[in-house]
Amino acid sequence: MKVELFTLAWCPFCVRARALLDRYSVTYEEIPVDRDPVRRSEVRTRSGRQTLPQLFVDGRHVGDCEEMLALDRTGRLRAILGL
Repeated sequence: MKVELFTLAWCPFCVRARALLDRYSVTYEEIPVDRDPVRRSEVRTRSGRQTLPQLFVDGRHVGDCEEMLALDRTGRLRAILGL
């Protein structure tokens, strides 16, 4: 399973999203876009959104931090992550 998390270093929502994935010991690729306009454009194109973080699992867009937290509350995030 490939888990990608597009982030900004200074973003508090990104910190929360990383902490959530770390809590479940998920192996993920963090893709910082702070100084990388190509990657920033990539995440906008793939997600259709401007906000960060954005989570993708096996190429499928899962959502931003708020959506991750909502999925976690219902137990669906664990299922999406294969836990």
